[in-house]
Amino acid sequence: MVSTFLMQVIVVGMSAPVYDLGRIAEIVNDKMTISYFRDATMWSAQPSVQPFLESYHRLSSELTFHSQEKPPGPILYYVLFLRMLSKPGDAALLGGLVIGLLSTLSVPATYLLAKLFTRDTTAALFAAACFQRLSRVGALLPHVRSDLPGACLRHDGLLGAGDT
Repeated sequence: MVSTFLMQVIVVGMSAPVYDLGRIAEIVNDKMTISYFRDATMWSAQPSVQPFLESYHRLSSELTFHSQEKPPGPILYYVLFLRMLSKPGDAALLGGLVIGLLSTLSVPATYLLAKLFTRDTTAALFAAACFQRLSRVGALLPHVRSDLPGACLRHDGLLGAGDT
């Protein structure tokens, strides 16, 4: 779990000519990848989020990309980081890293859920491994994704050895 997160941090940083952890902040700040941060920057300086929440249904058409059709929670998430840190770049980086860390918790949660339903440690480990490989664990690090659906389907007998 931790190794998956660290691998993603390393690979995203390596996408620049010289390793740059700030690449995560660039992804978070990109309006096409994660538009919530850009909208949060408009509201972080306000003394209260209450006016934002009261007018969200009217404002949503003025927000960027993803924010237009989603509830205000992701915007408020980044408002929190923008208020905690003085530099927007630091807020974007920390916000992205925290989401990456939190998303890795979905792997042990999958294990525990599979273990609860199957009472089989091997099946639970396999479920967690498949989930980790098939999902976008570390959702804010979108340039790293390992899709191995064939391995899971072959294990379940849904694909033969020669099928892909």
